[in-house]
Amino acid sequence: MISAVTMSGILVFSIAVHILNFSNLVFFLKALVLIVPSIIGMYGIGLMIGAVGLGEKNTGQMVMIIQGTMLFLINMIQTEKFSILHLLPFAPGIVIVQTLYSGQPISALISLGYVGLNLLWLAAGVSFFNVMLERERRYGSFDHY
Repeated sequence: MISAVTMSGILVFSIAVHILNFSNLVFFLKALVLIVPSIIGMYGIGLMIGAVGLGEKNTGQMVMIIQGTMLFLINMIQTEKFSILHLLPFAPGIVIVQTLYSGQPISALISLGYVGLNLLWLAAGVSFFNVMLERERRYGSFDHY
């Protein structure tokens, strides 16, 4: 729900700034659609962090450290070559938006890989969270939060 409100706000702001320039509006709509798989992938990472919180009970500043590290690493990506950083949810999306902005065609293979990668992050997050939740139900206590 919050993501939908955020995307709507971005769309309204972009329309206001560009005063209904149709080519920019189409670009922003395409970019907003490209955000959805990244949100799904980051949800999977959030579930993984939540799973750690189930077992550890006190994660402190772990989320801020992970978020800052990911933001720093993703901004260092070179678009010409593949690196291990392209396995993070937002990285291929950045490459696709850069390609879209430059007016070049987007490869179907890159798009499918982007969606598949984010679905893998979601599946890994759900699986890890379920394993940790079951482990906590068996061996831990929910009374220590």
